[in-house]
Amino acid sequence: MWHLKTRQGTFWIIPAENKKGVWLGVDDQPLGHYDSPDAAFHDVHDQQTGFYAWDVNHKIKPPESLTEWEEGEPAEWEHH
Repeated sequence: MWHLKTRQGTFWIIPAENKKGVWLGVDDQPLGHYDSPDAAFHDVHDQQTGFYAWDVNHKIKPPESLTEWEEGEPAEWEHH
């Protein structure tokens, strides 16, 4: 799991239940299924997530690589 805290919310990338691909989401909202963590990262970087508050804010300077995200769960993470 990786997470990225932003003013718009906390993005996360977690393995899919079937171990095929990953899920991308923000806070408690899933955004989509991807074949790889890098594919999910690129949609966040390119502001093509489907999360309006992130995608339309052109003042954001997204991280340039997934290595800039935090590994593991955010401190406030709650399993649903």
